[in-house]
Amino acid sequence: MKKKFKLFDMNRPGKGITKDRAIREEGYTFAGYFRMLKNRFWNLSSLNILYVIMNFPIFFGLIALSGAFNVETTMPTSPFYPVLFGISQYGETPYITALLSILGGNVTWSVATTTTKCLGLLTLLVVFTGGITNVGATYVIRGYLKSEPVFLFGDFFGAIKKNFLQGMILGLLDAFFVYALGFGLMTYYINAGNYALSVMFFAELLLAFVYLTMRFYMYMLLITFDISIPKLIKNSFIFAIIGYKRNTLAWLGILAFVIINVYVFMFLMVFGVILPFIITASLLMFTGAYASYPVIKKYMIDPYYKNETNEKLTPAEEPIFIDRG
Repeated sequence: MKKKFKLFDMNRPGKGITKDRAIREEGYTFAGYFRMLKNRFWNLSSLNILYVIMNFPIFFGLIALSGAFNVETTMPTSPFYPVLFGISQYGETPYITALLSILGGNVTWSVATTTTKCLGLLTLLVVFTGGITNVGATYVIRGYLKSEPVFLFGDFFGAIKKNFLQGMILGLLDAFFVYALGFGLMTYYINAGNYALSVMFFAELLLAFVYLTMRFYMYMLLITFDISIPKLIKNSFIFAIIGYKRNTLAWLGILAFVIINVYVFMFLMVFGVILPFIITASLLMFTGAYASYPVIKKYMIDPYYKNETNEKLTPAEEPIFIDRG
């Protein structure tokens, strides 16, 4: 039987839809996460490298931690040595000599110089770059989730330019909250010696968990809607509660990635150090975004477009949210 020539056959199947679009249309399922991660792994790696470069102040901190500009000095291992040495100046006895030989061992100590301290202070500049780079990275990841064409540099810097002021403000608030929560946790943990302080520690731990979950939503809301910072934080808190199922799975995924990175660092230190600079950061952001975007879409984006289709706003009415696309 001869095959029918189908060059102009309009009834034959088309190319179909992309894998990412299929994942989006099936509702961002658990299995879809791994398929999309596989499809976008190298894109996420490129984004990770750009994200790290844009947060360049962290390199100042790494240089400071390396001790490259420190000076080395020696000091006694025992705090009693200076006292014994002072006593020995008035005359040595067999007892004092024996103690000096036991407690007089020295250890090499690395002391921070002015250069090291300056590098440490320059690291604090990351509080200014962190917010805007989160905006750019979140915008790119949202494009992946929506199966839209993504141009890494154009979309990354375009999102930063469009949301620069709000991104900077949110980044500064974010850094302040993270610092305050971290400081509170350390304070209560170190001083936990009674029931009240122990209760405060666990309360602070719960508060930190809720806030870190809110971060899944904050930057996604910022790039999606024309919304004030207070309302953004309020809605992020609401979504952190009502999206608890997806948030829990996201935290399990984040915990798994962190554990993997730690184990790689323990057994293959070089690769363990390199991983955060080439993939880990974007994986964590992608995991949080995959959990948060469907929740935002369900409760804010879909109702907005549904109302826009069914009801035309009068000139006196204004939409509460404006989807920035």
